Amino acid sequence: MECSRQTTVISINRRGTAATEFAFVFPLMMVITIACVDLGRVAYTSMALISGVSSAGEFAATYSFNSYTRSAGEQELVDRIMDELETLSNFDPAMLTTTVEFDESDPDQMVVQINASYVFHSVTSLPGLPDEVLLCHQLCVVRYR
Repeated sequence: MECSRQTTVISINRRGTAATEFAFVFPLMMVITIACVDLGRVAYTSMALISGVSSAGEFAATYSFNSYTRSAGEQELVDRIMDELETLSNFDPAMLTTTVEFDESDPDQMVVQINASYVFHSVTSLPGLPDEVLLCHQLCVVRYR
């Protein structure tokens, strides 16, 4: 006994299907790409802030702070942080906040605490992602000279 099979061929326009899939996937891929670029910029800015505070900390550990040189020393600390951040393409000095505190409770060891924060603004405003990120770094050093 012979069975006959009928094969039904459904005509599918493959070009139209690919274009439809592309229309759905492309905007999502663009959002993911932009989010990754912004995440990389946040990481790079954070590393520049950390590098600037570390450079200021190295200076604070060796600088002789006294009543005559304290204001010049504090300005040098801020300048070292600014020098590192000025390498960024969209650096805005108004978004940088720097504080320097001295703990002189032990006369043999002066502790210098450096706090720096920078408000990072993203390239675009995407739903679900923050428009700005507050980057903070704090360093405490003991003056050894």
